[in-house]
Amino acid sequence: MHTPRRRLCMTVRMLGRSSLPLVLLIARVLQAHAAPPADPLSAPIGAQPLPQALAAFGELSHLQLVYVSQITAGKMSQAVSPGFSAAHTLARLLQGTGLSFLFLNDRTVEIFERPHSSSGTPVDVPAALQEIVVTSTKRSEMLRTVPMSISVLPMADMDSAGIKDIGGIAAVTTGVEFDASSQFGPGILTNLAIRGISADKGDATTGIYVDDTPIQSAHNNFGDVYPLTFDMTQVELLRGPQGVLFGRNAEGGAIRFVTNEPSTTTASLLYRAEFSATERGGLGYEVGAAGGAPIVEGRLGVRASVWYRRDAGYVDRIDPFSGAILDSNANHGGNEAMRLALAFEPNDALRIVPSISYQSVKLHDTPNFYVDASTSTAGSLDNGKLLRQPSVDSFTLASIKVTQGLRGANLTSITSFFDRAAMATVDSTNAAGVYYFHGYGNPLGPAFPTS
Repeated sequence: MHTPRRRLCMTVRMLGRSSLPLVLLIARVLQAHAAPPADPLSAPIGAQPLPQALAAFGELSHLQLVYVSQITAGKMSQAVSPGFSAAHTLARLLQGTGLSFLFLNDRTVEIFERPHSSSGTPVDVPAALQEIVVTSTKRSEMLRTVPMSISVLPMADMDSAGIKDIGGIAAVTTGVEFDASSQFGPGILTNLAIRGISADKGDATTGIYVDDTPIQSAHNNFGDVYPLTFDMTQVELLRGPQGVLFGRNAEGGAIRFVTNEPSTTTASLLYRAEFSATERGGLGYEVGAAGGAPIVEGRLGVRASVWYRRDAGYVDRIDPFSGAILDSNANHGGNEAMRLALAFEPNDALRIVPSISYQSVKLHDTPNFYVDASTSTAGSLDNGKLLRQPSVDSFTLASIKVTQGLRGANLTSITSFFDRAAMATVDSTNAAGVYYFHGYGNPLGPAFPTS
């Protein structure tokens, strides 16, 4: 049995705010104009698309590269022989691309587009990078000043990349891997690893947080639950042990999903709609809206969001004895998320934010299909399980965050309630027939019963 990935033949997306280029590599900046390392590189780098060449350069030089991915799109690198220094190699790779670089410290390099003077001559001045504020250290800090490896995905970047969930986040984040069981569907036996550290049994090794509330759990057949990304301010991924800040369940790292808090002074609106058709499958769509506004100017504000997405199915469940279709496009799924939050500021030093969130991820049937029963050349993918195998994973999170401003510090109290319910049906008839009963003796094969 295999789980395929089908391509979409038509997608229409509407977003209620502009999108920014996706920053693929983010590194902390410690000091500027440092001396580059002089060690020669040990292997050649061939002429190839520039993003791949820079990735190869980073592997060989062990340097951190920081740049906006859009500036490398469509550009080709030059070929470079081994034995040259990192600075010489990078200069050769970027030759003819209109890009230049600057060593910010001995391990971090910024790559930027060369601006032109009024005479048209390129000028080697680094372009200004967007300042990113992170809160993963329990206080707001500029990313470039935080002494740890952090990747930040702002909501605009996730929108432009089509990221909806943890799978999309892991796909664009270095050092993060997300796996789910293809045997039982995407909601069961999930596992998240940061820098290769994961736990198949016992306590989790990656801290999962919604704002400041931990939602990871001990090992179970479902794995951890992960928030959907609609109406998030940003997602912060911390690599490496985070026990000091997040406790024993963050030995590999931590991921914080930072929600949009209500404002007592500013109104905002976000809306989204998407429609899609899956090749030889069903139709899908997504709708969502979020908005916030002050109720009492400077004292009371509210923010609410509602989001739903249906993913189309493409695997038919059939009767394995007759071949009749019992459920067409059976592996469709539906995800929903809702949130309501208030902000109360009785004075300039005190802020109280109560909130409640609900999320549900549902799968109508498994995406597995039978190779022998399917006709792949005709695009027919058929599942011969005797039972439908649905799953649902939902949670409710309520919290109250109280922040009191003191002279030179902030005192924060967070009280949370988290409740999760998950259910799945697994039909192991075929596996039982082969492994436990040594075959049923059916003409369709030893895995099938006689009725």
